[in-house]
Amino acid sequence: MSSKFYDQLTTIVQSSINLGIGHLTTDANGFAGNSFVARGKKLINFALCDYLALGHDDRLKKGAIRAILDHGFFASVSKVYVKLDIYEKAEEYLSYVFDKPTLLFPRTTLAHMGVLPVLADKDDAVILDHHVHTSVRVASDLLRSYGVHVETIRHNRMDILEDRIKDLKNKYTHVWYLADGIYSTYGDNLPINDIRRLLNDYEQFHVYIDDSHGMSWAGTNGKGFINENLGSHPHMILSTSLCKGYGAEGGVIVCNDEEVKKKLGTCAAPLIFTSPISPSTLGAIIESAKIHLSSEIDIRQAELKERIDLFNTTSQQLELPLISAPNTPIGFFFTGATDLSQELCASLMRRGYYVNAFHFPAVPVNSSGVRSLVSLYQSLDDITGLLTTLREEYDIALKKRGMTMAEILPRHREIKRLEEEFLS
Repeated sequence: MSSKFYDQLTTIVQSSINLGIGHLTTDANGFAGNSFVARGKKLINFALCDYLALGHDDRLKKGAIRAILDHGFFASVSKVYVKLDIYEKAEEYLSYVFDKPTLLFPRTTLAHMGVLPVLADKDDAVILDHHVHTSVRVASDLLRSYGVHVETIRHNRMDILEDRIKDLKNKYTHVWYLADGIYSTYGDNLPINDIRRLLNDYEQFHVYIDDSHGMSWAGTNGKGFINENLGSHPHMILSTSLCKGYGAEGGVIVCNDEEVKKKLGTCAAPLIFTSPISPSTLGAIIESAKIHLSSEIDIRQAELKERIDLFNTTSQQLELPLISAPNTPIGFFFTGATDLSQELCASLMRRGYYVNAFHFPAVPVNSSGVRSLVSLYQSLDDITGLLTTLREEYDIALKKRGMTMAEILPRHREIKRLEEEFLS
């Protein structure tokens, strides 16, 4: 990328640091999940992707400790030579959650980088959704270096995707579409019905979906948004993260059968050359799987849904410019200008709430906003308090600029209309 890109990025990041909203370090008193202390101020935390609050569950902590006592802190040997029994046990438990064979990676980013070069070669074409997670995009750069045709299309434009499939299917063996199940910025989802139709209509069409933000809070046994709504397909490979709703760590590839698992497990470079997952993480993965396989997961999902419903209803009542889909725990409030998103986050911090300013390069220039994540760490009063305070701070910040919410809402509504049009 050009030096201009990095200069622009550095300027924006430095502005966040100067305002005290970015590159924060918690004070030395632990991290409670529902809140934390930074620079001497207690902040209610609306920035965690740990949607079901499992990351602080005592059962996961005890499982991690037991695994350390049994296997040591780390086993420094490639798993192609020696694999701890607890590694196999963790994959077995995850296979019960997904009802499919699973392959564990130390991180989801490494899973993408390991699996995609095995799936796609120079005879294939790869199409990226414009909003696909950066970790998938980085892995696609590997494909480019190997000579694979890679291109990007507008977000969730199934009409454009079908046109590209029609064109590319006569030139390449497979046409892969790389997308997210739930997108991490707006919380909108992959158009399930369109993807299902395209998979059935075009033999060459394949999909690789990252469902990291759909994991645990959605689906039977918390198996995720995509597994629950799209199911499995012989031309689909699903990846997901255990670092968010699942409450542990690592990345998972859900395989259609044991043959696919064997191929990916044998050939994916990170599983050959990268250090394996630590015993403590494997212990936590197993304990979280037990929760996912119990009725407790249904209770946690219902409690989160109550919070999501309150978040959306209150945002609507307060006429906040919420872009996000109404059924996910990701809230994105449109500001347009980067400095407005940063100012709102700084103001909320002063009043005891921590949210994230989202701006370039996570979103296009002049499409910035405030992202707030709903989780079980927050009470219903916390959610109402945040949104009421956000509306107050919007009005204050806009008044200083000689603007009103009425000037923000039209553009927010147009973006939201376009998103909903492509999701319907």
